[in-house]
Amino acid sequence: DGFEKTKDNAVLYEAYINDDKTTSLEREVLKKLNENSVNMPDSIHKVISHNGVPIAEADLFYEPRFCVFIDGPNHDKEHVKRDDATKRRKLKMLNKKYAIVHHTTFEEDMHKLIQELANS
Repeated sequence: DGFEKTKDNAVLYEAYINDDKTTSLEREVLKKLNENSVNMPDSIHKVISHNGVPIAEADLFYEPRFCVFIDGPNHDKEHVKRDDATKRRKLKMLNKKYAIVHHTTFEEDMHKLIQELANS
């Protein structure tokens, strides 16, 4: 976690890619961001809380308020979809912005994410 204080994209990329908790789909997203010279997130697997109550865990987080959720096949299950929708509604109410990269629409979602990050 000491890496999260640096803004060196190469250092962050290596740290995130090699993190044991990073999934293969998250690695693909990070790889695409890196290939497109998009800044690495400020942190990964960041728990977003409100008044000390955890709301959601952003797979990628850009300060001060942009969450990226990378949804693999597990997120296709009905109970997980409902849970995701509830969490994301709460984030919107807290004025957090978010993007979703879903495994079934990966290329399209990545294109949108890269554009959004390039324009921010």
